[in-house]
Amino acid sequence: MRWISLLLVLVFLADVLTHRTVDEVAFLQVGQGDATLLSQGGTNILVDTGPRSDGFDGGQRFVWPELRKRGIRRLDAVFITHFDRDHYGGLGAILERVRVDRVVVVSPDGLSELDWKLIYEIGVRSDQLVILKSAQKLAIGKIGVDVVPGLFGEGVDDNSKSPYLGFDIGNDRVILTGDAPKTVEDTWRGQGVEGGRVIKAGHHGSDQSMSSAWFEAMKPDYVVFSCGRNNPWKHPSLGALGRAEAGGAKVLRTDAQGTVRFRLDSQGKLQLVAGEDGPPLLEFFQR
Repeated sequence: MRWISLLLVLVFLADVLTHRTVDEVAFLQVGQGDATLLSQGGTNILVDTGPRSDGFDGGQRFVWPELRKRGIRRLDAVFITHFDRDHYGGLGAILERVRVDRVVVVSPDGLSELDWKLIYEIGVRSDQLVILKSAQKLAIGKIGVDVVPGLFGEGVDDNSKSPYLGFDIGNDRVILTGDAPKTVEDTWRGQGVEGGRVIKAGHHGSDQSMSSAWFEAMKPDYVVFSCGRNNPWKHPSLGALGRAEAGGAKVLRTDAQGTVRFRLDSQGKLQLVAGEDGPPLLEFFQR
């Protein structure tokens, strides 16, 4: 029996050593969708939760295993950039498996009746839900967040409602813009939003996003395209890729390189880590 006890101890220690949080930003490979994890000093923030469709849940299949692998049992916040299923689809699965302190939605107009119904059907509690209606600077644990709303008003589509999210992690900034098109990027430039070394391409690299003027304003060293292999929308577009390369940024793609990770070094700067290969099933995502 003693050797069994010893074996259990060794298994426990192995689990502790292999399931531990690190200070990093991980653009998770979830196929044709978005999910970005930011971790620093025990603070964990998830932005979008992967896609969901009939018979498939990206939150359960991919985001949750990534959280478990990193030893994350609690999220300080989950930001949902907008209500497209490839961005919010995995939220229910995450809420079932991880303690989530707050679910943050940026919506100057508030939520529509349909949005409220959707939020509660997914399982978001009223004490979890935070609705931001204006530009704000937040401090969530160790991570600072600049929030600037997208467009709002009658007739504005969901993509254009995506917010600018600037995360200060260590001594670097990471910028996420959901599915915002060029018209929203132009609005943010007019408002003087801050650039950053790492940005995620808007709308998975659609040609309607990531203008040359936006690159010039943001001045990124890295641009990450989150998209599915062989996706029917042909994201990322040749135009978006070309503008990123012309701007001097290093292009990274979750469809080709798997999860893209940056880890904080001793000077608080984000350093690129090699991508992680994902399973072949990711070739066949739908929106």
